[in-house]
Amino acid sequence: MKKCENCNQEHDGNYGSGRFCCKKCARSFSTKAKRKEINQKVSKKLKDRAKNNLPKDTSWQVEINCEWCDKLFIKRQKNQRFCSQKCSRTRNWKLRTLAAHKANQKLIKEGKYVGWQSRAILSYPEKFFKKVLINNKLFDKCIVNYPIKKKYLGINQTNCYFLDFYFPELKLDLEIDGKQHKYSEREKSDIVRDKLLTNNNIKVYRIEWKNINNKSGSEYITKEIDKFLEFYSKLINGYVV
Repeated sequence: MKKCENCNQEHDGNYGSGRFCCKKCARSFSTKAKRKEINQKVSKKLKDRAKNNLPKDTSWQVEINCEWCDKLFIKRQKNQRFCSQKCSRTRNWKLRTLAAHKANQKLIKEGKYVGWQSRAILSYPEKFFKKVLINNKLFDKCIVNYPIKKKYLGINQTNCYFLDFYFPELKLDLEIDGKQHKYSEREKSDIVRDKLLTNNNIKVYRIEWKNINNKSGSEYITKEIDKFLEFYSKLINGYVV
């Protein structure tokens, strides 16, 4: 265990160089009030090294494996454990996500999990398709982020599924899938979700989003829009789809 140089609390040394327990302490330590003190310490250390002709300690600069991606790299800080900030942040995000998932699973088993009851934020792909629906005079026929309680679909949970663009007249759910839908866990949950909706007579139409800033992506999205409009037209005219 180490002591934080700012708040003096004991910590495991996992944050940054190991001198501070968290980002808040690291930032508040280097304030104007302590800048003079910090400069004096650094200056004294450098002068002592020059006076005694001491070489810089580089014994800790060894090659190790990143604790996240297992890539070999040379340490730039004594307590460095990851090859990059990306690996460090990804690992911390995964741990937080896993902890939240375990906590939610416990609440679900106890019947106490509430979850999201509303959702007002649209992603860029959803905003794009909102304009597409407006241009094709379909937007007034749908509800954006339409909530359906899972308990109505036969699941013993109090939270909701949110349908991107729901057409109540046709019982049609238009889903615009960003890259997050390619993650294995999300793919599995999408399969379960679609099956539940289909069993409750709600048709699910999914469009995979691709970057429209390049030619291939733009052509792909244009074709997908035409396919959806054709599908919608068949439903309106009573064709079996």
